[in-house]
Amino acid sequence: MAKRRAQPDKELTKKQIALSGRQRQQKQRLFIGLAALAGLIVVVALIGVYDNVIARPARPVAIVNGTNIRTDQYQARLRYERFLLDSLTRQVDAQLASVDPSDPANDFMVQYLQQIASQVAQQRAGLSRQLVDTLVEEELVRQKAAEVGVAVTDAQINEEIRRRIAQQLGYVTEAQATSIASTAVARTATAESFTPTPTLTATLTASPTEVMTPTEE
Repeated sequence: MAKRRAQPDKELTKKQIALSGRQRQQKQRLFIGLAALAGLIVVVALIGVYDNVIARPARPVAIVNGTNIRTDQYQARLRYERFLLDSLTRQVDAQLASVDPSDPANDFMVQYLQQIASQVAQQRAGLSRQLVDTLVEEELVRQKAAEVGVAVTDAQINEEIRRRIAQQLGYVTEAQATSIASTAVARTATAESFTPTPTLTATLTASPTEVMTPTEE
C-alpha cells in the first residue's frame, strides 16, 4: 500500500494574517476590559465596606463644643433605649392580660395600664429624634462635670436613665424601691424599739386654811 505523501502546511494569506491579528487584539482588549471591570467592582466594594464599617459609624450626629457624638454611639444607645421601652411594653401587656376587663372594679386599673401603654408607644415613636437632644444634654453635663472635677461612673449614668424613664411612666427603679423598703424597715425598727419615758408632773394640792373667829368678852 502506497504511503500518502504529507501535504505541506498551507501558507496563510495576508487577509488571514490580518484577521488573526485583529482577533488577538480583540481578545486582549476584552481581557483588559474584564480586568478593569473586576478591579472597579473590587474598588467599589472596598469603598462600601469602608463607608459602612469605618466612615459612617464615625460620622457625628451632633457636635457639642467640639466633641463629636458618633453615629455608632447614637445607634447603640438607640437600641438600648428601645430595648427598655419594649421590655416595659411587655410588662404592661402582661399586667393587662392578668386583669379582668369585665369586672367594674378593675376599670381604673385597666385605664391606668392602657394610659401607660399609650405613653410608652408615643415615646418609642419619637425616640430617634428625642435621643439626639438627650445625648447633647448628657454631653453638656459631662463636660461641666469634668470642668468642676466631678466624676460619674457608667453605672450611675445608667441608673439615672432608668430613673428618668420610670419617673415619666409613674414607676420606680430597683434602686429606688430598695431605698424605700430600707427606709420603711428602719422606721419600723425604730418604732418597735422606742420606749416612752415617763414625765414627772407636779400637782398642786390645796390645804385647809384656819379661819379666825371672834370670841365674846
